[in-house]
Amino acid sequence: MTLSKLERWKIDFRKAAEADHCARLRKHLRKLDLPDSAELLLEGTIQSVDAAAVFSTFNRKSITAFIDMQSYDGKDSDDAMYALTFDFRGEAFGRVLIPDNIAVLDLAELYDYPWKNPGQ
Repeated sequence: MTLSKLERWKIDFRKAAEADHCARLRKHLRKLDLPDSAELLLEGTIQSVDAAAVFSTFNRKSITAFIDMQSYDGKDSDDAMYALTFDFRGEAFGRVLIPDNIAVLDLAELYDYPWKNPGQ
């Protein structure tokens, strides 16, 4: 059985975070003046990409290019123009990289998504 593109991305993203002890995630949080909760940003980012994949599937959009853009170190993503960072009531954080066309991500759908608390 082969892993889906999304499952492979999750594994690779976690490995990259582990390899640098979440230093890149901590730097991102500091830049935004958010608490040093790199593990919450790691898991929240994975949930955010998961949610985007779910809605893309429902809307019959391809998620492949979006997943390819979600590098651990945003500098590795040639197509990413913006990093959107979500604060889930201070209980978690998520970061997604998007191109200059923000329409690849439906923010209204993400707003109502049933988020799990990564800290629990």
